[in-house]
Amino acid sequence: MDFKLSEEQQMLLDTTTRLVRDNYGFEAREKFAESELGFSAAFWQQLGELGLTAVPFSEEFGGFGGSGVDTLVIMTELGRGLCLEPYLQSVIFAGGLLTQLGSDEQCTYENASLAWRDRPTETNEPCVEGLTAPRALHTESNLWIY
Repeated sequence: MDFKLSEEQQMLLDTTTRLVRDNYGFEAREKFAESELGFSAAFWQQLGELGLTAVPFSEEFGGFGGSGVDTLVIMTELGRGLCLEPYLQSVIFAGGLLTQLGSDEQCTYENASLAWRDRPTETNEPCVEGLTAPRALHTESNLWIY
């Protein structure tokens, strides 16, 4: 059995490692933790711009169709950097819930925003009709639970 990362997975690892190393020093982490959001909105946006929030979702939902190993690579590096961004809660839990149980309309890129890229603002608006999260990130057309 071959446990080596594929070429694409190695590129994903290198990208995530570089991003965390260059943007998430211990002092920066403390600053992010003390902020109103409790994490860096700019770093969260970078994750989206690089497509790291879209990795676990199928192409039909605006994602890249990544595997569990691809997600593992990203989450390992976010964990290594002690990153505070809500990747697990938003991408894995909320995004997974929407892709498994959401309607076709809720699961589109424009409505579910599985590959979120815009700068957030904090609200308590429902993220899915009939479901309210304690906190959500929201832009004009994008909404994330955290």
